[in-house]
Amino acid sequence: MYNINSFKNIVGNRNIFIFSLNIEGLGTARLLRKHKFKVGGFVDSRDFGYKKRDGFPIIEPDIFFKEHSPEDAFVIIASKNRKMKREFSKTLENHGFKKHRDYVRILEDLCDYMPTIEIVGNCNLRCISCECGHKDAVKTGFMPVNMFRDILEKMTTEIPFLNSVYLYLWGEPLLHPRIDEFIRITKEFGLASDVSTNLNFTKHLEKFVASNPDYIAIPCSGVGKNYEITHTGGNWEVFKKNLFLLRKYIDKYNVESTVRIMFHLYKHNINGDFQYVKNLTSDLGFQFYPIIAHAFPGKIYDHIVHGKPLPPEIEELDNYLIYSIKDQLEFAYEHRNMKCPVWKVFPTIRSDGSVLTCCNMMHYVLHPNYLDVSLSDLNSLREGNEVCKKCIEFGLHRYFDVSCEVRETEKGLEIKRLL
Repeated sequence: MYNINSFKNIVGNRNIFIFSLNIEGLGTARLLRKHKFKVGGFVDSRDFGYKKRDGFPIIEPDIFFKEHSPEDAFVIIASKNRKMKREFSKTLENHGFKKHRDYVRILEDLCDYMPTIEIVGNCNLRCISCECGHKDAVKTGFMPVNMFRDILEKMTTEIPFLNSVYLYLWGEPLLHPRIDEFIRITKEFGLASDVSTNLNFTKHLEKFVASNPDYIAIPCSGVGKNYEITHTGGNWEVFKKNLFLLRKYIDKYNVESTVRIMFHLYKHNINGDFQYVKNLTSDLGFQFYPIIAHAFPGKIYDHIVHGKPLPPEIEELDNYLIYSIKDQLEFAYEHRNMKCPVWKVFPTIRSDGSVLTCCNMMHYVLHPNYLDVSLSDLNSLREGNEVCKKCIEFGLHRYFDVSCEVRETEKGLEIKRLL
């Protein structure tokens, strides 16, 4: 891991280009600008509908390699996608760029933390896949704004290359009446932020959008009644109407927010629903990301490790999953020697200030107050934690891996799990 001074030594007087415009890339560009580095822009082949983000130009890869070399350019790979990171690294090497001399990767070399700060611990829906929708859900209410500021103050001190934070976990962030203040405070610290919303509650949506949030993730699990089965308590027509309302506010305030529709793939939505939502997403100018639907791991962990029966909500959910819970567990155990995909999602802080052992499990608290413990002590607690040991022993750390590749064929969708 580099610190600011050691990073300056290897970059020298070169311009820094960031491969992939994502939340980590955007936050890193802001951090580098704050420390007076020369940032040339983002290198990304995707069409975002704009040529600049946060004042930084977006450059096509072909143009970058035509105009730049290791002599004048230093590259940071921001992508989290394992396949893309390998491909980016190979392409750079083929053009003469050498690792740790001419390029580095954010998560491996600069900041191996992806913190989550939950600003609302309650939810307006009761999704059968989510622990927040179950009877024994732990509800932690609204995070005070002052606590949030104190958390960021401590976090940015302890993690020099901190670039971004995720402002959600179990609850619905748009329930918070001061949601816009959280976005503005995050920007004050030079960080990028990501907010996930079920978009069924919009009382505070306009001021949220007016605060210019960086990334907005919106889960969707089908159309009409199919949506309402797994987004339990939600309403498809309300959700659809609010998608257009979100687009209206983005245009009204001329903000640069990136919106991702996270389409949860189930048995009952992989035919017409998939294409309908994909087309709707395109019409709205949003991004479309299909992921494999799962039951959140907390109850699965308790079932496998402690022998507790699965709750009825999870048993119902299993009927809709493309890969059954049994199949997913067998697949995970086969790949138990691989790293935990969410290990870097830490610290995970609930709205009451407590720190969770794992971002995917609601009931296991590592420490009651993030502000009262050092990051090094938190890491020590996690390294020797019995929950993590058991999770890895049973291969459960590979159970909740939602990454997939979707191919549209004449026979329908082909869905391949990615490792």
